[in-house]
Amino acid sequence: MNTTTNYYGMFSEAGNVAVDAIVEAVKKIAKANKIHSDVVFYDIALPMLESLEEKPEFEEACDTAVCEAVYTNLEDTGVIIHDPEFWA
Repeated sequence: MNTTTNYYGMFSEAGNVAVDAIVEAVKKIAKANKIHSDVVFYDIALPMLESLEEKPEFEEACDTAVCEAVYTNLEDTGVIIHDPEFWA
């Protein structure tokens, strides 16, 4: 596995690379629009994963494990913030 690509539970390295590209794009969109809520996942990342899932080689893109890994990455990198102090 490429050391710069995160593991998202895809069935192939190419799948993990594709999902990682989505995550990086979502991070840029969230930063540019100053979005730090679940909207980042549900309105931006999930539709991108659904689009990726349409390709036969990436049919697992919306599996629970993949979605959870993407969501966790977005939380861990501070894109999705649940801290009530942040929203005050």
